Amino acid sequence: MFNYIIVKKREYIFIILTATIFFLLSFTYSFSKENVFTVDDVKIEGKKDLNFSRDKYINQAFKNSFETMISKILLTKDLNKVKNIKLDTIKGLIDSFQILDESFKGQKYSATFKIFYNQKKIKKFLSKKNISFIQPKNISALFYPLLFVNDEVKNLSENYFYNEW
Repeated sequence: MFNYIIVKKREYIFIILTATIFFLLSFTYSFSKENVFTVDDVKIEGKKDLNFSRDKYINQAFKNSFETMISKILLTKDLNKVKNIKLDTIKGLIDSFQILDESFKGQKYSATFKIFYNQKKIKKFLSKKNISFIQPKNISALFYPLLFVNDEVKNLSENYFYNEW
């Protein structure tokens, strides 16, 4: 009888530990997906001529992505404080970047970039400028249409307009 109780306790402990591990892993995965300091789909296009420099277009992608990221996290009144930031400062805030797509068609160059900014450096940069910022989160919502008639909720199938449309 005593052995039976010990075996059951081990089973319960194993189930609880397994459930806890799965629970923690699912939260870790969902929190790591969102990063406001990553700018996707920065598209750059330009002419390809004798003085063509790929670096010029990469620098343009850095400037465009910085403007996009700053417009997401700052209030409109604070945008003027970081309007004329030098390219070297922007490069210092970048962790890395990816060229997702690049093409040379005739005399036209086009590329799509993904740029990763360092969160700590951005926060330090904004605090030096005495700017507070928000870190928005992507949320998804689902809305259900409801019809209230005489303080009573009606089903969508009972809606006159829905049925007669």
